[in-house]
Amino acid sequence: MAREKISALTKVQVVIVVALIILAAGGGAFLILTLQTPSRLELAKNEALSVYGNIEGDFAPILKGFETKYPELKGKITYTNMGPPEVPNRIISEKKEGKPTADMIFLAYANAQQLQREQLLKPYKSKELSAFKPEFYDPNGEWAGAILLPAGFVYNTNLVGKNDVPKTLMDVTDAKWRGKQEIHSLASRSLGTQYVASLKEVVGDTLYQAFVNGLLQGSQPKANSSLFTVLIDVVDGKAAIGVVAFLHDSTKQKEQGKPIEFFSPQDIPLMTTLSVVSIIKDTKNPNLAELFEDYVLSAEGQTLVGNIQVRIPARTGVDAKYTLDKLVPNANIKIFPAPAIASNIGQIADDFKKMGFN
Repeated sequence: MAREKISALTKVQVVIVVALIILAAGGGAFLILTLQTPSRLELAKNEALSVYGNIEGDFAPILKGFETKYPELKGKITYTNMGPPEVPNRIISEKKEGKPTADMIFLAYANAQQLQREQLLKPYKSKELSAFKPEFYDPNGEWAGAILLPAGFVYNTNLVGKNDVPKTLMDVTDAKWRGKQEIHSLASRSLGTQYVASLKEVVGDTLYQAFVNGLLQGSQPKANSSLFTVLIDVVDGKAAIGVVAFLHDSTKQKEQGKPIEFFSPQDIPLMTTLSVVSIIKDTKNPNLAELFEDYVLSAEGQTLVGNIQVRIPARTGVDAKYTLDKLVPNANIKIFPAPAIASNIGQIADDFKKMGFN
């Protein structure tokens, strides 16, 4: 390892240039020293990066793209996949116990906020952020959205005609959907809870209360703790409408020829959460971490993301198979969940349960 570090410094060459300048007047002599700082790439060669996340198979093609761009860094990054809540809990635990932990995360926005509240994220303002909408990254650089995850509703095209698709939020609660509707559990502390709770800020208290009461008294959707099962039940015709589903999940099913369509009511924005990249505070591998984050957020990295089935890059102007403009043209986006909701999701879920939601 010592030899590698010496070699790296030799390549970068902390150059000392000695120049003797003889001044015509006075005959004075000066010694000029010029130091060349090692590049971030050279420094990254002596680092190794551990990434925790919940993006499963999507990480492999991103890593492959990075290693193709930087072949000298091949094998320097390892990825550990786990459930979204497990990532912050594990990092916090490992930090407290003095154990090695992640240098970086690639994680759902709501769960990354837990690490931000614990002040465990390192500020880093990538030069690539100028190509992103301000709402897609933290102003202090503690996280940056790499993948957009729009959420909304789905319907079975064999069971619901185009003219019958709910146009407004209250249409979703119509009693005619009773026994034909399924919802991701509002007591789950997961996407269903985050989505519905986030609507209050968007539509105001009056419409929000009307919507929640409409679900309880009108459509009375069947609750399911599995987000994916809600989607599949709609695909299989066990439910006509699914309340809360990801656009990318429904698009995959649609591409397979399944009778499913995504929709978002006209009176609300396209509620969108994120998959973010963040560097962990006090990492011993900051150069490799910053280099990798730059790549993920770059035009090249985001194009790669947009060509994964089905991932939506957060960067503006990306030419890829999947982009938000192609999937939902002219969408008005609202990022969720807000910190006030993410930090109180347990209490919010309990409140939904007390109201009568499962």
